[in-house]
Amino acid sequence: MYSKILVPVDRSDNSVRALRHALFLSSKLGSKLTVLNVLEVLPVVYVQSQIIVDSVINALEDKSKKVFKGLMRNLENLM
Repeated sequence: MYSKILVPVDRSDNSVRALRHALFLSSKLGSKLTVLNVLEVLPVVYVQSQIIVDSVINALEDKSKKVFKGLMRNLENLM
């Protein structure tokens, strides 16, 4: 029925519930499960140097990794 399932996550209670449901569906249907985490980037009006941009990008990547690790811990508890 579903060959691919996409689940957006943000570590909220609702996204964790959606992920659990998607895991259940994918295991029953043999579907490929893709987990998506998107962080909002605020617009930059003026950037003085590339160092500032790089530090913002690094901070966003760190935040995304923390979200994913937290979700993986939740999934490990389910299995």
